[in-house]
Amino acid sequence: MESSFLTRLVTSRITRPIADFIAYYIGALEPEALEARITSGWSLVETLKQRPREELLAVVDYILLNYPDIKSRIDKTRKAGGASAKGAGLEIIEGISVDRLVYLVSEKLPAQGAVLERHKDWVRAEIKSVGALLV
Repeated sequence: MESSFLTRLVTSRITRPIADFIAYYIGALEPEALEARITSGWSLVETLKQRPREELLAVVDYILLNYPDIKSRIDKTRKAGGASAKGAGLEIIEGISVDRLVYLVSEKLPAQGAVLERHKDWVRAEIKSVGALLV
């Protein structure tokens, strides 16, 4: 499906906070530990699904302090009930560039970013997992 200009723009804008979110959670791992987890079949998405919702929302809110325009949109979606945003969210998540996401994580965490660079298929699968959660 051909993405609209607006969808491409939103995808581009949301990739940076998503990279910050990933960096927040993998930053505690040494690169060797991250590499070992990825090669053993570990899933960040599955790990995060087990975390309390309140914790995840607190992390998202903390990260979004640097992105007030995105935060205001998410706050509006939360108030309206998030179900209507799932379809649009799926299209946005699926449109994320793996290369751009890895690059942005690498800016914050060069060593962990190098691991992700070697495991782009894993990053792609994780993005797909997030998309499956939204369906």
